[in-house]
Amino acid sequence: MNTSTTLRIASALLLFTSLSTAQVELCPGSSWTAGANHVAGSGSKRLLVIAAGGASATQGENDITGVVYGGQSLFLIAKQETLEEGASYVASLWGLKEAGIQAASGTSIMLQTSGVGFVETSLAAATYCNVDQAVPVANTTMQRGTQDPIVASMSVGNGNSAVAAAGSGSSGNFTWAL
Repeated sequence: MNTSTTLRIASALLLFTSLSTAQVELCPGSSWTAGANHVAGSGSKRLLVIAAGGASATQGENDITGVVYGGQSLFLIAKQETLEEGASYVASLWGLKEAGIQAASGTSIMLQTSGVGFVETSLAAATYCNVDQAVPVANTTMQRGTQDPIVASMSVGNGNSAVAAAGSGSSGNFTWAL
């Protein structure tokens, strides 16, 4: 636990909806990659998941309004902003289904924002296979506050997978307690 500074943590957790015949898993050739480029893994019934975050020097003046992959707009899965005075952090998860991945031209990830500007942003991406394309996300939960560890709870059924994203507007470390 970081005792020298108050953590301002925003976190989001999602649960994929799996196909009844196969388990949701990282696609062959995919792993979590950081930065503004991601090569989608091979496979079928894919879902590209991008975790996007931004640190702001002021509360509520900046927002992540969209994410674009290879020219294709992603849908918002979950987004949370800290509510502390002063600096804040936005943590968000975005998704792109199989048809959008196939239509993408290139591997670049672009973050769309509004406000006066983040002092720092971060991106990470992975591609999952065997995800139900009609309802790819079964459930989400979000958390914000100053607690360390971050506590999040969600039932994950057989064949499903869950992804968590978090960020802090403060320096220091924090841990997950799932």
